[in-house]
Amino acid sequence: MAMPEEMKLRQDVEIAKANELSFDFEKFDKELQTGDILFMFIRSHLYLEHVIITMILEACKNPEEMTMRNVNFPTKVELAIGLGLIEARWRKPLLLLNTMRNRVAHRLTFEFTEQEKKELAGMLPEHLLDEATKEVGLKPDETDKLEWFRICRVIVVWLDIVRQRHQEARVRERYSVDYLRQVLKK
Repeated sequence: MAMPEEMKLRQDVEIAKANELSFDFEKFDKELQTGDILFMFIRSHLYLEHVIITMILEACKNPEEMTMRNVNFPTKVELAIGLGLIEARWRKPLLLLNTMRNRVAHRLTFEFTEQEKKELAGMLPEHLLDEATKEVGLKPDETDKLEWFRICRVIVVWLDIVRQRHQEARVRERYSVDYLRQVLKK
C-alpha cells in the first residue's frame, strides 16, 4: 500500500523546505569576498555558529524552550557532536576556526600564516577540499593555493548541508510514523 498522494505531497513540500540553506548564500558569499580577512573570519564564524545553533534547535523536541544565548561556541560544537549531528572529526577544525576568530576579534594586530591555513585545510575531509580546488581550477594537491574565504565557505556550506540531511530525515521519519498509523488503523 503506497503512501496517500496528499500525504506524499505534504512530505515533499516539507522535504524541499528542509533542503534549503538556513541562510542567504548570495549574501554570505559576497560578505566573505571583501578581501578583509578580519571581516571574513568574523562573518564566517557568525554563519557557522548560526548553522550549528539551527542544527541543534531543529533536533530539539521543544526548541522554543531552549536558549543558546549563554552557550559558548566550543560547548555548541560539543553539544552538536554529542547529539550525533556533527561527526567528532569536526571538533578540531571547528575549534581551530573559533580560536582563529578570537585572535582576529580580540587583538589589534593579527596575521594568519600559510602554515595555519595548511593545518586547517589538512583537518577537512578530502572531498570538501576537492570541491574547493575544482571551483577555482586548482589541482587536488594545490590546496595551499586556496584563499582563506574559500576554506571557510566550504566548511559553513557543508555543515549546513549536513543540517539539511538531518532535517530531511526527521521529516521522513515523522511522515513514516503517520503513514504507519494510517495503515494500522485499517
